[in-house]
Amino acid sequence: MGLSRLIGLFLISLKMFFKYRSLFFLLVCEWISTNYTTAQISVGVIGGYTNNCMNTDMANLAYTRQVNLGGYSFGILYKKTLSKVFALQAEFQLVQKNYSFERNGSYKGIFEDFYNTYLQLPLRGQLDILRRKKISIALNAGVFGAYWVFTKVNGVAPNVFNTTNQVDATGEDIQNFYLTKYSEVYRFNSKKDNRFEFGLHTGVTLQYDANEKNGFFMEYIYYHSLSDTQKKYMVNQVSKVNQTSLVSVGFLMKFNSKK
Repeated sequence: MGLSRLIGLFLISLKMFFKYRSLFFLLVCEWISTNYTTAQISVGVIGGYTNNCMNTDMANLAYTRQVNLGGYSFGILYKKTLSKVFALQAEFQLVQKNYSFERNGSYKGIFEDFYNTYLQLPLRGQLDILRRKKISIALNAGVFGAYWVFTKVNGVAPNVFNTTNQVDATGEDIQNFYLTKYSEVYRFNSKKDNRFEFGLHTGVTLQYDANEKNGFFMEYIYYHSLSDTQKKYMVNQVSKVNQTSLVSVGFLMKFNSKK
């Protein structure tokens, strides 16, 4: 995915977020905040590293294993602190959920890497369990929805048009295939690919408040999808589900809001 395309996609995401942010948060935030006279609003940016596992049954694939791949995530967040220990938060992210299939044994050297980009919206509650002056630790839990927007596939495959033959010590003729690299943009199949994803997430956040207006934080979030990346299009179909860990850092700008 080219840099210019990523930037354009992120700018579109920002525009959508600010256009519809009231719709995202009005029903979730305001009914809880009715018991409070003041609330603190925070807006920030966040970026991090992802590690994704494609959870699937590979018993029917001989000499093949699934390998986690790293990726990136960045986006914007909106946080509403409703009490001294509780807050609601939403993020609008561009996040990668990458994985690889590798062959082993006599097929060693053959692999296929999938680089998947999603637009994702997590909604979560955040509960402080420890606060010491400028430092706080919070537990997070919530739901998320995502849309699968892009995939690039890189790999190595045997080239049937480029082979060599040799005779081993027993006189048996052995054919060897040369390996060829490839890289291509994946074309989605409307009958097979499920591009909408939803699930649950949980994690922990460490925050440092530099002053009353600015803060920095580091967090770990685990996203567990409850939806298959494939539609039901055949009998005895094996499910493929994303399980993603995200380690990120971010910056917050805080604003006080009176009810």
